[in-house]
Amino acid sequence: MKEIKNIKAIAIIALLIIASIVTIAINPFKFNTNYSKNVRMEIDLEKEFNISDILAIANSIYTEETPIIRKAGAFEKTVSITVRDFTEEQNEKLINKLNEKYETELTAGDINIYYNSNVKGKDLIKPYIVPVIIAGIFILVFFGIRYRKIGLAKSVGGPIVIICATQLLYAFLINIFGMQINEATVIVSVTIGIFSLMYLTATYEKMINKE
Repeated sequence: MKEIKNIKAIAIIALLIIASIVTIAINPFKFNTNYSKNVRMEIDLEKEFNISDILAIANSIYTEETPIIRKAGAFEKTVSITVRDFTEEQNEKLINKLNEKYETELTAGDINIYYNSNVKGKDLIKPYIVPVIIAGIFILVFFGIRYRKIGLAKSVGGPIVIICATQLLYAFLINIFGMQINEATVIVSVTIGIFSLMYLTATYEKMINKE
């Protein structure tokens, strides 16, 4: 029975790996606008404004993405809108709606445009690489010592397998549902890894307590 269960587990993991690789190859990860090639537009309204109002306007114009809106300038009266790309027609609509909303007399020439071509998705995970590697080493050492009675292959291999399996499943779901990679996505990934290890720890504790 155990051999059959092991074969099923290996088969599921293998299918998961194949499915993840195929979906990533067909539909590469989509990074948040902040972590891809983008354009930042700044418009000095010279008036107080709510980010939610600007976001509603921007969403109605740049419909193929989710614009990122921030306040800029010393007095936060400059609106910053970050998008992947834009057209002149879209910018004209933006200016018209801002003029209508805030009773200004802006023109397309009042938009300061900054092109960011060197933003890379890997910058998103850079802060996590070293801490994750260090934590991973300590975790494997702990599992190897604490659960040595069940065998080194299982005590050390278990954490590696469960982390890889859960992360591949998460990557698969990200691709299937077309989710964008951002700070929250990375945090969820780390959280999934922590809960997976907690589950494995509870399972191993039961195994060694039965002996």
